[in-house]
Amino acid sequence: MAALPGNEISASGRTSVKLNLTSLQSIMKVDPEGYSSELSLVYDQFKSSLDLFHQQASLNYTSISGISADHSVAKDLGSRAMFLAHIIDIAETLEVFMVLQTLRGKVLRQLAFSHVIKSIRRMNQKHKNDLKNKALQNILLGMLQQEEEAISKLALITLCDLHRRKVWCDDRTANAICMACFHPSTRNMIAALSFLLDFEKIEDDDSDDSDSQDDQATPQPQVFLSKEAMYKANFKGTPSSKKKKVKLQRFIRNLKKQQRLSSEKSNTNYSSPLNHLIDAQGFSEKLFSRVQFSTNEKFEAKMMMLKVIARTIGLHHLILLNFYSYLQKYVQPHRPELTTLLAAAVQACHEMVTSILLAEFMWFLFLILHLLEITVGLNVIREICLRMPLLMTEELLQDLVLYRKSHEKAVSASSRSLLTLFREIWPIIASQEG
Repeated sequence: MAALPGNEISASGRTSVKLNLTSLQSIMKVDPEGYSSELSLVYDQFKSSLDLFHQQASLNYTSISGISADHSVAKDLGSRAMFLAHIIDIAETLEVFMVLQTLRGKVLRQLAFSHVIKSIRRMNQKHKNDLKNKALQNILLGMLQQEEEAISKLALITLCDLHRRKVWCDDRTANAICMACFHPSTRNMIAALSFLLDFEKIEDDDSDDSDSQDDQATPQPQVFLSKEAMYKANFKGTPSSKKKKVKLQRFIRNLKKQQRLSSEKSNTNYSSPLNHLIDAQGFSEKLFSRVQFSTNEKFEAKMMMLKVIARTIGLHHLILLNFYSYLQKYVQPHRPELTTLLAAAVQACHEMVTSILLAEFMWFLFLILHLLEITVGLNVIREICLRMPLLMTEELLQDLVLYRKSHEKAVSASSRSLLTLFREIWPIIASQEG
């Protein structure tokens, strides 16, 4: 393998002393115009090194990432790239720094990733340059669609990190992240699903985000009572102090219910890419088809896909036939992720779904209730009825409220909570059970 040019140059026309890259960088801060010729020489050497890098990769390796075994090539190319990173615009070096992340050397990969993120963030701090952002997105989206797993995953990690930091929250970036769920690589598919399921960040095996402390944590929603509401709860039409307390508690419960339902539509941590789907129905149907007919996907991957489908159905109020009946296949007592799967089923319930699609699922939950953790089952039924009260029948409610006589405190409390819910939203059906 031919050696690359040395990492030392001479200040032409000025001195015979050789300057390394670090010294040149320091001197240029004092006199940038005086050393423009030296900078041009470094840039030309870098482009020559990069051309040679690509030629060697095409001749001796199946992919560019294979050249990482040569430490001298990776080190020399990385040092030149990091020197030019502070001078050349990110639009010209983005592709180079993405390729550098495939080389050996943990520090080099971290520096390259950090430079890409910081440069794009800095570019969008004061105002957003749509044309420049679109050009950078074209590069990353092109890499994301490649079949090579390493390059595609790096592009996905970069897009997810920029979206999480609210630098790129546009529809184009969001839809690109969602479409990564259909990537041929299982690792890339799982990475995209993980991000959509509200994981804080996607990390490579050794990536380290040094700027996580800069992001401010979003406060959780709290219940605030207005003076008017407090006055009505304490004085208006409630002569008894006991009734005042009950009325105030009922008001707080209703307020919490509204906040819980609204929080599902808008994430409290960041705007989920699922909110920006252009064709949410097509996305759900395609992903559901992959769950049904894919034979080489692991159980954990299928569970993640079902959760993403359920969340998409709830966010966009979609109707996906056979989804609820298909969930019954996995709602079994021995399943390790039963609780999270039931939570996903709750998210997929909304007022647009017909009662026929969910009635069978409700009865199925009731029939296996004694095999499940009863408290979990009762809470799931309560949350479903909170969204769709008409699913409940007198016969089913009569059987469920019998659990309030259980000697287990958690089971009894869950049953009473279900009965209290129907006393508020459907008093007629709950009057006989009370």
